[in-house]
Amino acid sequence: MGDLKLRFQAGIAVEGTDNVNYTERNQQADVSVRPQIGVSAAYPITDKNTLAFSIGAGYAKYAKTKARDHFFLTPNSTLGFNIYAGDFVFNLHTEFTLTQDSYQQTEISGGGYGYFENRTGVSATWDLGKLIFTLGYDHEIYEPSEKQFEYQSRASELFNARAVFLLNPTTQLGLQAGASVTEFDLKPSYVTNYYPVPIGTNTFITVPRLDPAYNFLSNQKSVNFGPYFQSRLSQHMKVTLSAGYAIYFQEYDSSFGKAGDSAPFYSDLQVQHTVNSQLGYSLNIGHQVRQGLTTDTLDYYYVRLYPTWRVFDHLTLSIPLNWESTTIDQRKEEYQYWNLGISAAYRVSPKLTLTGGYNYRQRASNLTGGNYVENQLVLDTRYSF
Repeated sequence: MGDLKLRFQAGIAVEGTDNVNYTERNQQADVSVRPQIGVSAAYPITDKNTLAFSIGAGYAKYAKTKARDHFFLTPNSTLGFNIYAGDFVFNLHTEFTLTQDSYQQTEISGGGYGYFENRTGVSATWDLGKLIFTLGYDHEIYEPSEKQFEYQSRASELFNARAVFLLNPTTQLGLQAGASVTEFDLKPSYVTNYYPVPIGTNTFITVPRLDPAYNFLSNQKSVNFGPYFQSRLSQHMKVTLSAGYAIYFQEYDSSFGKAGDSAPFYSDLQVQHTVNSQLGYSLNIGHQVRQGLTTDTLDYYYVRLYPTWRVFDHLTLSIPLNWESTTIDQRKEEYQYWNLGISAAYRVSPKLTLTGGYNYRQRASNLTGGNYVENQLVLDTRYSF
């Protein structure tokens, strides 16, 4: 449409699972139908400045578990605008998602879990040739859809900075830092309860104690800093490595217990490799500490492998693997999470793609009720125009 470029997408997916509620016992099988539409748009404001927009939305309808029916927004829904001014590039953006798929939050087991998340901000990049500076700020809101998790409603201010030096055209080395301030909507509230305490044989006294009136999490501040390295080792392989410390400060004890301030080491390795014209993979390995859903912070290690194999021109096979090992001190839980899948995408025509896949998910916890296994089958049809 003149300078405005549009791409539309429509599709429908059918998903079958043998454990729709992600429970350890009394698993229930179900099937959902998920029609979906999407649009991407790009409009050049000037010859250098372009406004880009993308959104996908759909509805999941379950055959048995009606309470799981939900509207969703895809994670790649975004609005962005780049402004070029001399050596500077300014980026304005907003990203949003709405989902009800509990497996995306590995902390959760048993029952449904959904949330809306929006991050809006600006970043500025100053390119001096051999030296590149980047500053960014985002405002993030997080809203769970279930009332039992309303204590997780929060707003965060996120800051980041990076300075990199180009060692050569394909390698850069630098430092990066970040900071965050998170405030929760629910503030601490306590009630006085009375408990019997034995002081002798068949003799008790009643002792008052303040207990949380409801679940709440602590407001939190954090800073992180460390080195950053990126290199294109060859025309077909790129490696990115970051490491450092992330320091968290809790404002008060949450209803789940005392977390305390922490200064854990973090690391992240990313590899993108095109082995040949048919085979490629991406690999992500690391250790992080992040804001928890049912705790102030959680500590986890992860490995994410995504290999793809183009069997022939119209058929692509992928076998993703995701592993996490997580420790949650406040609730004394340790769990491992596996997600192993296989999917095949067949391009019927330049506009029509059919995809079929299988996913195996397992959460193994040291706490009773924290385990589940799920087998999922997915059939998906997408048409783009």
